[in-house]
Amino acid sequence: GVKSGWNFAWKTLMRELAPQQSKDGSYVRPSYNFKGLVVRDGQSGRYHLYAGKACPWCHRVELVRSVRGLQAGGEQQEDYLSMTTVLDRPEEASRGGWVFGSHDPDPVVRARDLREVYDALVPGGFRGRCTHVLAMLTRIEQVVSNESGDLMRMLNNVAPKASDALSEEQRLRRRIDLYPPELQREIDELNHWIYEDVNNGVYKCGFATTQAGYNKAEHALTHALDRIEEILSNKRFLTGDRVTDADIRLFPTIFRYDAVYNILFRCTRRRVADMPNLKAWLQDMYQVPGVKETCDYNAMRESYFRQLFPLNPSGILPAEPADVIREASGRGAHDVASLFYIREE
Repeated sequence: GVKSGWNFAWKTLMRELAPQQSKDGSYVRPSYNFKGLVVRDGQSGRYHLYAGKACPWCHRVELVRSVRGLQAGGEQQEDYLSMTTVLDRPEEASRGGWVFGSHDPDPVVRARDLREVYDALVPGGFRGRCTHVLAMLTRIEQVVSNESGDLMRMLNNVAPKASDALSEEQRLRRRIDLYPPELQREIDELNHWIYEDVNNGVYKCGFATTQAGYNKAEHALTHALDRIEEILSNKRFLTGDRVTDADIRLFPTIFRYDAVYNILFRCTRRRVADMPNLKAWLQDMYQVPGVKETCDYNAMRESYFRQLFPLNPSGILPAEPADVIREASGRGAHDVASLFYIREE
């Protein structure tokens, strides 16, 4: 009948959207093709980043770039890490869905879409998923990495050079350490379960193709959110009174949670607006220097609700939930020295 026909068509579309599924219908995130290394020499103009404003994996890399001031090269200098924003327009893309707009064209290989970037940088053409975030070495047009976690760690290790014409504030931000040695084990432990059950957990809920797969993911997500709420009951940030890599990785998911994942991905048992500690943490993080500049609420909603066709075939954009992020958290000062671990010069 019509119902079984629609269900078959829906599962076919879901296999296109999320091609890797376990036997129980759980979503499995694909691996990444490039894992390189960004050196610490601080040479401006050496690297270029391709990122989409809607994507949470791009967002966390852009957060490190912005918080540490790597978008600023100093007076009369190139940006250390320049960036081009890709747009989520699959109807215009040859493959992968991401294209360049006229307001922010590709400055490196002059591509029309992200697939052309990959093809230009891989001898014989690229075979695989044209994902972003993507970083490349501009001088020789070589892909560095398309794995967001690796890029975050690489960018955290970029140090300023004495010859850089940076302001005192820019130099201080270049000394921010989001992964201090004494906290690395704790950060790694947090990142592991937060990635599995929250960052990727919302996708496991949204992209599940069976009730069993969804139930498993939703239970883990709800438990993880409750665990974070408990951690934040006596800590300003996830590891204490300063922002670390763990907070940066969590922020893009929580920023999108009530407006997208709660509705579209069926993550319905919890809302950030109803969790006082997590809500205050979100408000606090939004006030961190360099964070709000990376947040594009409209691009996020347009991408998820308009482009994930199997999840919202009507393309109808739902009414926005209550805006809580701009409320003052009252949790502490927001100057760089108070918020971050700072490396010695």
